[in-house]
Amino acid sequence: MSNPNRRLLVMLMDRSGSMMRVQHDAEGGLVTLLQEQKTNPAETLVSLYDFSDRHNVVYEYAALNDVPLYELRPSGSTALLDAIGITISRINEQLDQMPEGEQPGEISLVIQTDGEENWSKQYSLDQVKALITQQRAKGWKVAFLGADQDAITVADRMGIAPDMALSYGSNKTEESLTRAGRMLSRGGGGFTDDDRNATRY
Repeated sequence: MSNPNRRLLVMLMDRSGSMMRVQHDAEGGLVTLLQEQKTNPAETLVSLYDFSDRHNVVYEYAALNDVPLYELRPSGSTALLDAIGITISRINEQLDQMPEGEQPGEISLVIQTDGEENWSKQYSLDQVKALITQQRAKGWKVAFLGADQDAITVADRMGIAPDMALSYGSNKTEESLTRAGRMLSRGGGGFTDDDRNATRY
């Protein structure tokens, strides 16, 4: 039995070398995204991971009011599939260890990247799609933000619904994260045409 008054927001942020040009925009966008979640009356916990060719735990299950400021340190390549696979597997293990009644009743995963997969060694596309499909069947809301690419097509290949994918211009990094925050705060029903127009690349 999960706790309907508790929600978990999982952020997976790209920190590959190409993020250097939008470092401050990404940091600012994350602040705004998290700030937006305060409009939800449920207890919100946040886990933040970032990735390049390595997966990194920034913080886990932090209370929304206590999350530290994030400093993005770009370097390396883009092991996107590995990052997604490791993150989902880690969250599942943690949820399995929680006492009954403490598991969050709502779980959202937001994946942000400014590049295409080019380094993964542990997880294949098919494995990631299977993982995401399983989590969505459990009620997870999974969003994908992809810069300067057809994010809807990329997301679809990973099992993410088209309305939960946002293609954005890299010069709109902060705005895309802001829009994702608003989307989640209004229930996670997907991005609107206004969201897409405001972040178009």
